[in-house]
Amino acid sequence: MKILFSRMLIIVLLSFVSASAISQKVGLLLGSYVSSRWYLDQKLFVDRIGDLGGECIVKIAYTPDEQSEQARKLIEEGVEVLVIVPLDADRAASIVRYARGFGVPVISYDRLILSKDLAVYLSYDNLKVGRMQAQYMVSKVPRGNYLLINGPTSDHNAILFRKGQLEILQPHIDMGKIRIVDDVVLDNWSQMDAFEKVTLYYKSGREKPDVILVANDALASGVIQALPSGYAGKVLISGQDADLAGIRNVIAGNQTMTVYKPIKPLAYAAAEMAVALVNRKDPGADVIRHNDSIAVPTILMDPLVVDKSNYRETVLKDGHASLLEVVNNLGEAFEQERNKIRMSLLEKEKALEIQKKVNQRNTFIIILTFFLMSLIGLSYTIYQKQKDNKMLNRQKEIIEKKNEELNQSNETLRAYNDELTQHQEEISTQRDAIAIQNQKLEEVKKIIEQQRDEIMRQNEKLEEEVQKRTGELVQYIQQLEEYAFITAHNLRAPVARIAGLGQLIEKKQSNPEELKFILEKLSAASEELSLIFEDLNAVLNIRTFSMEVFTHVDIPEEINYVKDNLKAEISQHNVVIKTEVDQVQTIFSIKPYMQSILFNLISNAIKYRHPERQPVITVKTRLVDGKVCLSVSDNGIGIEEPYTEAMFELYKRYHFHVEGRGIGLFLVKTQMDALGGEIKVKSEVGRGTTIELYLKYRANSPSIEIVDENITI
Repeated sequence: MKILFSRMLIIVLLSFVSASAISQKVGLLLGSYVSSRWYLDQKLFVDRIGDLGGECIVKIAYTPDEQSEQARKLIEEGVEVLVIVPLDADRAASIVRYARGFGVPVISYDRLILSKDLAVYLSYDNLKVGRMQAQYMVSKVPRGNYLLINGPTSDHNAILFRKGQLEILQPHIDMGKIRIVDDVVLDNWSQMDAFEKVTLYYKSGREKPDVILVANDALASGVIQALPSGYAGKVLISGQDADLAGIRNVIAGNQTMTVYKPIKPLAYAAAEMAVALVNRKDPGADVIRHNDSIAVPTILMDPLVVDKSNYRETVLKDGHASLLEVVNNLGEAFEQERNKIRMSLLEKEKALEIQKKVNQRNTFIIILTFFLMSLIGLSYTIYQKQKDNKMLNRQKEIIEKKNEELNQSNETLRAYNDELTQHQEEISTQRDAIAIQNQKLEEVKKIIEQQRDEIMRQNEKLEEEVQKRTGELVQYIQQLEEYAFITAHNLRAPVARIAGLGQLIEKKQSNPEELKFILEKLSAASEELSLIFEDLNAVLNIRTFSMEVFTHVDIPEEINYVKDNLKAEISQHNVVIKTEVDQVQTIFSIKPYMQSILFNLISNAIKYRHPERQPVITVKTRLVDGKVCLSVSDNGIGIEEPYTEAMFELYKRYHFHVEGRGIGLFLVKTQMDALGGEIKVKSEVGRGTTIELYLKYRANSPSIEIVDENITI
């Protein structure tokens, strides 16, 4: 009955909207894409607004405060309706109050905003979702242990899911048939948080659950990866959203069921209501009371249970996910066991990183201690006017001892490298073990026969990736050896000067002025030695960060980070920084690298500005031949073309009217090499320089967010 009412309502709204051909501005505020379904919501909503002659502005927020700020800006820019997927049901109420002051109606989409001033709340019956999940599991396992995994209570839907589940489970709990072994409430809808919680649960030795009642498919994916070997497919796992990963898990037998909430009718209805509200039309929804203080016009659609027996007649038939999309990457089922191994290896790698940092700190303390001891010895000699031959001999012995300790530290580092190589060999051994899992896929063998060639090609690509990583490791070692040679060469000069000045001190004890001059030179040599240590630490940090996992990097956010760090220089020189990052706003990379790269390029552009014009720096992103091009352009003094390739070498400088050591662009080149990227330079003396960074497109990772492009799951 509700579905019929919804369809009739949509028809009525279409008649309202058809009379308006003037472009209306609608704002859509989404949270971060914790599930692949939100890509589909956005696309369908934006396309429908366009079909109705409107204009849609989409904003993505990661915190409630950011979502509130985005809403205020959209209202100030003249949007006529706001459609919001709230990150926090309580805090989003302030957005509704603010919008009401400007006469802008608000539609609460999928998740309820706890405000009585909503124009309409449009969603599926989330209380019923919880009942469906629990009822399905009780029908399969009427007696046993249940583990509950739910999302954050700041999302009102999570509260409704749990309430619906307990309505079904409580009678069975009271009769002693079902036992809740744990009820986990996560801080956000994070697959990684679900993985960590379930991993810790199984490691704790507590009673093993027969059923894991999971709120949605994103969390269910994390739970499946956390299951110990032999448990996959044996523990019943629920889900919700019927996203692509969830459907794959259902077909593979790793997830028992999911609750399907068709996105297209929901998104279309929201778009049509938004346009109707622009034209001051009543949405025609029934007022429903959600708690003691919230009663708003509400439309709730009915969800469907989807499992292995009916996914073709539901999600595939509706076009929610084509059979090709589901089967094309079904080989990911082979990766389930390997993902567990990778997680374990990641923990070991983190421990290794911590140990490396400790070694680096100890090395620095040893060198600093030696330097301070040397200064104390020299000062004592000057004031006491005593010969220090014996002292110098003792210090020489200390230096030799420290050198031995450094050699031992190097041996330890080499041992860690050998251990890392052994881990890689263990991964190779585990790859062979994964092949045994092929026997478990007999029931889907007919579906994947046509995909064998594709799977073989994927395996070949995996081998190529291993070879590529091995080559990169060799390259890193060669670069480290080269830098060690340069550093040793650079260290030789200040150390030799310190030693020579120490000998002069012995000979010049009677002349205070000469002693003062020598001490000034000694201080300068010490500062030079300190700068060399800073350069060494910067390069070593690159080796440390290179072991970090790739993550989403927000380009506008990193540009703002650099602006904050260079605020004084920007203000002092009246620098204008322009950004053109609408096409590519987010990339999949190593965040510390991107921060360092942007900082060095922008600070260099300020440093080598043209003295006769206002500095203008432009940061731009675009797609070029399947790669992401991140460019930084300036109108500075430029550099002659023969020197553009050598400018990235260590300690290379071509302009000496400003301070610098020639390390920044070397770090940029080293970090780009680690990312597998490419650098191109265009420069003209007196007109400016453009540095273009080309980063690979990672087909297996959600590495690029493209605005105004079709996004597929």
